[in-house]
Amino acid sequence: MYRVVGIVMVVNTSLGGDLLLFRYPTVVRTKVSDETMQAFASQRNSLSTSTDQIRKWNTGTVQKPLMNLEVHNKKVSTDTNDSSSSYHMPSVMLAPMLTPKPILCNRNFEVTIEETTFVGFPVLLPQGQKQTRSDPDGNEDHRDELRVFSVSLALMRVNPDADGIIGTLPKFRRLTKQLATALKHEQIRCDYLSSQAYVLIEIREAWLAAQRDEANQAMKPDHKALSSQLLSVSTLAKELLEVYHSLSTSGCVNVRFNNWTTVIATIKDEDVMPDWPIRPYQTLLMLPKDKWSSGLPSDASPSLQKVMDMAKPTRSFRELQSETDTPLAQLYRIAAHLAFW
Repeated sequence: MYRVVGIVMVVNTSLGGDLLLFRYPTVVRTKVSDETMQAFASQRNSLSTSTDQIRKWNTGTVQKPLMNLEVHNKKVSTDTNDSSSSYHMPSVMLAPMLTPKPILCNRNFEVTIEETTFVGFPVLLPQGQKQTRSDPDGNEDHRDELRVFSVSLALMRVNPDADGIIGTLPKFRRLTKQLATALKHEQIRCDYLSSQAYVLIEIREAWLAAQRDEANQAMKPDHKALSSQLLSVSTLAKELLEVYHSLSTSGCVNVRFNNWTTVIATIKDEDVMPDWPIRPYQTLLMLPKDKWSSGLPSDASPSLQKVMDMAKPTRSFRELQSETDTPLAQLYRIAAHLAFW
């Protein structure tokens, strides 16, 4: 059994190579690693480019983050499991490990580093996309194109009887495939992934450029500031944050990418049922309708919607059967779906 300790998104672009776009929870290092700064310096070998990026951060072209920014009523946190040290390795080391060669794309991909297992589903995108950006020098003849992306879950092995939300590897594999399929659909439909990726890349580059500002050592933005900034401007970052928090708190994911494509999944074992059977005299105690109506997918079963609309604490399954004209066996399946899956 495994527990989720983090979520990581990486991409490969034609000019930038393997890049880490977003990682949550925030890494606990107090400074940027030397490897990351050396890699950034090799990509940005002109002082003018670095100065321009620093100016973007300091003058507000890239908005400075609010340190207590809240997203979905959850504060950006740096709390992580100390044993998952591999999760905190420098981005220039982690990104190539989670971005395989094209021949290994479009299938489940796993990497185990020390005690941390990264489970993902890298996707090779078709070339000739509409959404591109210029190279760092503004050369229009060299366009940066998104080629591969992967959303990976960082997992730690735990005992089967451990407290908290845990799941099996097949469940996490299926979930990462669903996330990859949804993001690929949005990329093909409207270039959602490319547009979000380039926003995240530019913010990370401005943040790294600010780290090289020798004149203002005390005011350098830290990793927490970077996470806050990414979450404040990127809907994709917020959606990935929602996936992580859902897995950590309930084990069930219900996320809508780009307000269009919905992913609903669970890492719970659907074969595990309560020790007691469902009886005709029992009923469903539903949350207020405004709490669950927006979470239903557009293609939800009419029977499910009817039962959820008609269910009341004073209405037994036997009464629901007659009022909704739904067989009792189907009512039991719907109730088990809502309560346990």
